[in-house]
Amino acid sequence: MEPIRPGELKATDAVIFFDNICDNNGCKLTRSEKRSRLKDLMKEVYDTPEVNMCLLSEGKTYPLIVCRQNPGRAQFYYFNNIDAPQEEVLQTFAQKTGITCKLENYPEKQAGELIANDAKQLLDEVCENGVKLTGTAKLEKLHNWFKTLYNTPQNNRCLTPKGEVPIIVKRKGVNNKTMLCLNTSEYQTQVMAAFARHIGAIYLKEKENAEPLLNKQPGEMTARECARIFHNVPNCKSDYSKKYASPKLVEWFEQIYNRPDLNEVAVPSGKKVPLLVRRQSVAQQCICLNTSDEVVKPFVIRRFAALIRADVCLDNLTIRQDNPQSLYKTMLGLKKVECQTKNQKEQAYYHAYAQKVYEKISLLNKEITLTDYLKKHQKANG
Repeated sequence: MEPIRPGELKATDAVIFFDNICDNNGCKLTRSEKRSRLKDLMKEVYDTPEVNMCLLSEGKTYPLIVCRQNPGRAQFYYFNNIDAPQEEVLQTFAQKTGITCKLENYPEKQAGELIANDAKQLLDEVCENGVKLTGTAKLEKLHNWFKTLYNTPQNNRCLTPKGEVPIIVKRKGVNNKTMLCLNTSEYQTQVMAAFARHIGAIYLKEKENAEPLLNKQPGEMTARECARIFHNVPNCKSDYSKKYASPKLVEWFEQIYNRPDLNEVAVPSGKKVPLLVRRQSVAQQCICLNTSDEVVKPFVIRRFAALIRADVCLDNLTIRQDNPQSLYKTMLGLKKVECQTKNQKEQAYYHAYAQKVYEKISLLNKEITLTDYLKKHQKANG
């Protein structure tokens, strides 16, 4: 048996060129399992002489897999990519074994390189037909720009102190899945600015060094979660109509969050707190209604509903029960504000909200309504 020849590819070397290598149940394999399965496929092809042949484009025939063994070492199976063109050998092997050959081996995603979802927060005025996009529409537009720019090399260029570099690059991520990224590992400012100029957007450079965001807090609600409690939500923009509440709320969230004069609410203590906050969720950044504090929550909801002129459905509102003392403070605060306001619509809202909170803490009380509860304890306290 011939010894190993320099340059011949064994399974460990060639695995990066193949995809869709699966187990017997059709599940796609990765890492060591993928390498082991490729090694088995190479042995199966080698052990079947009629399969282990490659007809080259030049008309010659060569074996696909060869077996090699150095003195004192175990035998291994290699691709015959020395005597025959590597591309044709690998492509033929893939065809005969039912797997996918991908000859382009992209480098792994580097720290600092941004996918479209990461870059979304750093870009403003991303438009289509003169209409500013937000939320999922903005993300989809950025994905399309990534593809367009990557596929036009003459435009995909950015000048840096070290010369020209591509703006968009293709990288390999988890499970060898490829993705398009902004080439921002070393020259983030220059590449981001070049990309923004190319698509006609504004690069929000000041957000680059912003402090890390807090994780999404329990009780804070995204636009999707808010769709249950805000009904009859109007469109944020008269010239860009959406049918469902959730995408409408996404646009309202973006607009109000970027308006400091609107993005605040006064609570009974006299303090002003943010109406909307930006948080880090599991996989991405998001804007949430600032409803983690049950004492503040009713006033945040009321303020937001008033700003967007929507109705509040308290029947669909979830009241957290993990802090009974907080619920008691919420209930008394609502009754106090109800007595102070003269607006009947606001009075009805505060009364209904207080009654809903009371239902959560009334399990040990015999009173049916909040009014009965307050009357009884007022008498008890003289």
